[in-house]
Amino acid sequence: MARKLHRLFMIVLVVSFGLTRADGIPKE
Repeated sequence: MARKLHRLFMIVLVVSFGLTRADGIPKE
């Protein structure tokens, strides 16, 4: 169960990071 939760957390982190980069950080 811990492994499954860890994997889910990693996926959420990656998705959140991707959305933040695409949406929140201005392109230079």
